[in-house]
Amino acid sequence: MAPVEIGLCLFFLWQLLGPSALAGITTIIFIFPLNGLIAKVRSKLQIAFTMFGVYVLTDEKNVLDAQKVFVSLALINMLKTPLSQLPFSISTTMQASCCVSQTSGNVSASGRAESRRRVQSSIHTRRREHCDRGRLFQLE
Repeated sequence: MAPVEIGLCLFFLWQLLGPSALAGITTIIFIFPLNGLIAKVRSKLQIAFTMFGVYVLTDEKNVLDAQKVFVSLALINMLKTPLSQLPFSISTTMQASCCVSQTSGNVSASGRAESRRRVQSSIHTRRREHCDRGRLFQLE
């Protein structure tokens, strides 16, 4: 759907503004990747400023040096992948848990049903053995 919308927007912009629309389109095309880069840098800086600000403001003895900054940023970067996979892991774990509980419930239910059938079959067999031929009897 997105390519169709993009094509229609470009067509209508060309109809409205003519060649001037190319300037706007070119600007959008160049700024789009830049916008993503700016958002990444901003999110990193927000986390870093918050973390380092709290560290410095909590105690006068807490002094930032290059080693603490670089190691901390490296550790934050290492956390990105596991944290991004965490919702998927939780969802998968919950689905697996539900499947296991349903499967164990079905197995035990089918086992109970099978044993019930065997008991009923043995009851019917014994009753047939004790009945005289030609007489009516009721099975429960």
